[in-house]
Amino acid sequence: MDTQHYKRKRWYDKYPKIIKILELLHQYSESDREILLRNVIETANIIKKNRVEYELVSLGVEKVAGLYHSQNKNRWYDRSPSLTMAMNVLTAMNEEDFLNVVDTLFLILFHDEIKNI
Repeated sequence: MDTQHYKRKRWYDKYPKIIKILELLHQYSESDREILLRNVIETANIIKKNRVEYELVSLGVEKVAGLYHSQNKNRWYDRSPSLTMAMNVLTAMNEEDFLNVVDTLFLILFHDEIKNI
């Protein structure tokens, strides 16, 4: 793919780790995905709840459009209730917390590949 002419379609396209995570999750059974994503949602909610300062997070046009389009259920991950919920929770986090959760999830899912680098 010619990346110079590639236009991002989804808000998370600028996060290569999210793309890799979604590719891997697609291979999981729904029950395995459910267990993992339930933990991601719980962790993200705890982080948001324990924030010292109350912070409004601006979603921006891309994220709002993503939330709207997820209702159409055109993509495989839009049809997974746990993945839709996890993406919605992550969308509403501030950038720093979002990146921390994504980095941690990436390390958990790809620890064998990273270990062999």
